[in-house]
Amino acid sequence: MGLGILIAASIAACGGAAAPSVAPSVAVATPPSAAPTVAPASPAATESIAPIATPAPSRSHRPLPSIDQTELDAYLTSSITLLDLAEGDLSVAVGYLDTTSGEAIDLGTYDLSSNEQRTDQVPPGTFKLEFRTPGTAKPQACTIEIGDKDAITFVAIEGAVAIGKAGSKPAAVKELFVATSSLCGH
Repeated sequence: MGLGILIAASIAACGGAAAPSVAPSVAVATPPSAAPTVAPASPAATESIAPIATPAPSRSHRPLPSIDQTELDAYLTSSITLLDLAEGDLSVAVGYLDTTSGEAIDLGTYDLSSNEQRTDQVPPGTFKLEFRTPGTAKPQACTIEIGDKDAITFVAIEGAVAIGKAGSKPAAVKELFVATSSLCGH
């Protein structure tokens, strides 16, 4: 801010005389090597002002963590596939169970439309899935231990949710459904 404007603003703020009614005009900035020029004082004083650089947003000096996909892939060795073959939408709440404390860590709720599929890589561990489909009175739940390189598939059909594990054959029909499968610790 120019010295004249600063003095006029200070006087006005202290209850003194009002600031000049004519606003000062601003000339185009001069190169940094040249000294700024000020026109002679007059009611319409002009001065040359270098533009004020807009400060960049403050940033933390801590380095941000970098995630290398190959390092991440070393942990995400298993997969969960959700497929909705029912007429209505499927909603699946997924949580990771901490086996030491017994508490579930909510990973989110996934909504699928009819005939939609979703596959996500996950680390081995214990997961709790809660399936909500139209036509079922209450959600169906499955607490499942997923081992290294396991591929688990859940398929919503009318009134039920089927479960399958890649490389294993169910011994009985009851093993095909979340409500009765031994894969789901109830």
